[in-house]
Amino acid sequence: MPTFAIRYAPHAFRLMNGVFCVYKPSDIGMKKLQPLIREKLVNELNEMDVRPPKERVVIEGSFKDEKFSAKLVPSYSDLPAVVGPRYLPKDLTIFFSNYCSWRFSGVLVGGIGTYGCYLASELWNSNFLRVYELKCKLGIATDTCWSDGKVVEKSTLKHISKERMDVILNKIQSAQQSQMFKTLGMNLTSQEAYEIASRGMIRPSSRKTNPILYGLRCIHFDAPNFTLEIQTINENEEYLVTLVNDIGLKMKSNACVINVRCTRYGNFTIDNALLEKHWTVENIINNIQMCKPLVSEDKLLPSINIKSAEYHQQSFLEMLQKRKKIGIVSEKTDEI
Repeated sequence: MPTFAIRYAPHAFRLMNGVFCVYKPSDIGMKKLQPLIREKLVNELNEMDVRPPKERVVIEGSFKDEKFSAKLVPSYSDLPAVVGPRYLPKDLTIFFSNYCSWRFSGVLVGGIGTYGCYLASELWNSNFLRVYELKCKLGIATDTCWSDGKVVEKSTLKHISKERMDVILNKIQSAQQSQMFKTLGMNLTSQEAYEIASRGMIRPSSRKTNPILYGLRCIHFDAPNFTLEIQTINENEEYLVTLVNDIGLKMKSNACVINVRCTRYGNFTIDNALLEKHWTVENIINNIQMCKPLVSEDKLLPSINIKSAEYHQQSFLEMLQKRKKIGIVSEKTDEI
């Protein structure tokens, strides 16, 4: 994608209004990540060419000569040395549509600006599928199910092969998919269940359901280390690490997690994500343009919860006021 240089800060601030995708590093929480991105972008905006100070009218002359002249001079009340930097972290609104634990790394999708936060909230409501890669280790069980936890048990693993693991994983996946229909209150052998399954992936419209497993396979095996690819919805850290621990027990051994990486969130993949060294104003703007096709209306809405066309014909501000997803919209203009 072609890049371009932006020198005028108000133009850059106006363009930062959409959905972007970054690669979250591990060992950093969401509460620290959001201020970090804000601070980087704000510092770069303040280093650009900002708008000049407002001017005030000064009348010079004397009543004795009855000669007066008016001229414009910069207003001291608007100088950066008096009021501070033109841009502050609170001027940038950021909302993330998916959550990653501080131990996790990988794809993180967020919205910046008023319209970007609205789109990010729609992505959140769409409840997209997440794909994770879990690097695990056999033969060890810890109190936290992570490899850096306290070791509570050790076991042999000579009897474990990739073929044996694939059999166990297929059984777990089949059991989870059967449970998915039972959650909907349907008979797995009924015509209704067949018709729903033929439409594609069954996706819950709520985030309050139990974790649902859609895919589970081993993509790398080199005992004692192995890597799992997990496709799931409504998961959390506890569910993923407990699943690995249960897999180890089913193979008559133990297993723990080394690290977790999110490789996909809905239509967003690692190829769309910006590394930490690329979290700059120019790269964020380019990334927003690249992600535009991934947040079109047909990709935002889940098939089981399609909204009416009349709702989408309402103005953007009316939707914000009605749904109250973003809260109070900042009154700060583009020309900060």
